[in-house]
Amino acid sequence: MRGQQWPTRIIRLLRNPLWSRHHFHEHHAVKRIFAIISLAFLIDVTAWPSVFGKNAPTSNSQLLQEFETALKTKDKDAILSLYNWEGVSDWMKAGQSQMIDDWLTREVKSVKLSPLPANFSSSGENGNIRFHLNVQPAGIIEAGFTDGFGVAFPFGSKGDAYYIAGIITEKIPYPGGGTNKLLTIRVQTPSGKPLPGIMVVGATPETIPTLHFFTLYGGDAQFLTDDQGQFNLPVTDTNLFLVAADDQGFGWLQNHDPTNDAVMVIQPWGRIEGIRKNRNHVVTDERLSLSLDRDYCGEDVVAPIRYSGHVTSTDAQGRFIFEQVPPLRLFIDRQEKQRGYWGYF
Repeated sequence: MRGQQWPTRIIRLLRNPLWSRHHFHEHHAVKRIFAIISLAFLIDVTAWPSVFGKNAPTSNSQLLQEFETALKTKDKDAILSLYNWEGVSDWMKAGQSQMIDDWLTREVKSVKLSPLPANFSSSGENGNIRFHLNVQPAGIIEAGFTDGFGVAFPFGSKGDAYYIAGIITEKIPYPGGGTNKLLTIRVQTPSGKPLPGIMVVGATPETIPTLHFFTLYGGDAQFLTDDQGQFNLPVTDTNLFLVAADDQGFGWLQNHDPTNDAVMVIQPWGRIEGIRKNRNHVVTDERLSLSLDRDYCGEDVVAPIRYSGHVTSTDAQGRFIFEQVPPLRLFIDRQEKQRGYWGYF
């Protein structure tokens, strides 16, 4: 499909917090995550910088310096002011805002400029979405953190100013719709309220997306629901399944469920909290993470996600909390301090 070229170029760079050369630990394995597009987080964006170009950096070195300073001082407003938000939708703004919140929970190790990758493209299509960057691309800003996490995203010029690039998106007819059967899929709340503007990821067993907090990375194509909370799905694979995530919750249509007028219900996020004990003694400062129980899905059902990012530590009383938990069956894993291995209880 035409959309399969651009994930390795733009969105992986702009939206993927786990971009190619950076690694993160998911239990005992080290995995690379390749982003396709981030789902939105519908939060308040009214306080964002509203004056385009005001006090914008006039060189790439100034942009880098201001970004590095804002990142190290955990100044979210200053980071937001370095983006070009012209033409960017609220749901894309809110998604980046959520991502920045995650960056600011970490300690900075390095920040640098890099050249654009070979064959970099500033526009493309995926599913029923067309996108392009709103600056003239000039390079990549890379930031590494002390925990091994890394981000990388394009920057460029607009007139005489330099900005971190924003993405302008528009909904288009799906390019394969003329040759494939189309199914109408509805997305709604548990009470039946339609959900417009929800990004849904279509995937197969070979392209299972990764869930990182509210964000899905991977899959084959993305679809944006219309004002009635619907979208048209081309039937291209018998093992196709659908998954969605945003601040309202998590939804999933299994690989045998997508039929015409099928309904995906976005279930609210859960919360797990407890006290870690070993032989009735509390265990403090122990790293815990969540992992998907793949046996729960069954032999004929494709697991909807790979899971990453849900790591916490027990406090002085052995207490722990996991927020933003999807409505799936999960394991709690623990990390052995001496050897660093992960294993479930």
